[in-house]
Amino acid sequence: MLLLDTDVMVDIQRGFAPALEWLRNLPETPAISVITVLELLHGCRNLREQEVVKRLVERMHVIYLDESACMRAVDYFCAFHLSSGLGLLDSLIAATAASRGLVLCSFNEKHYGVIPDLQVVKPYARNQEPRE
Repeated sequence: MLLLDTDVMVDIQRGFAPALEWLRNLPETPAISVITVLELLHGCRNLREQEVVKRLVERMHVIYLDESACMRAVDYFCAFHLSSGLGLLDSLIAATAASRGLVLCSFNEKHYGVIPDLQVVKPYARNQEPRE
């Protein structure tokens, strides 16, 4: 199963054609972390935007944090925050994917690329910038 990172969800939310095409062609519904849900909601400026996010994420499998993922996130953060700039939220998303054997779909090579037990793929081409 695929776990979509926040950057991919933002592309989908903004209607970026390559992201929408890729999502439509998936054989199964992907998952997102509860952290991604919170990040998307954090970006909302009003209640209408919150409703758009809620409708978008209700079509996904939302994975909530468990003890195993939290412990792994602490390990990732300690190992890679100082050396590679891995952030708190990225460590939680990475740990969610790795602890469940999920493939993380993301364009965030800088942070996720240092985590040895995490499988990361770029899900579609970004030849053009996502539209606002």
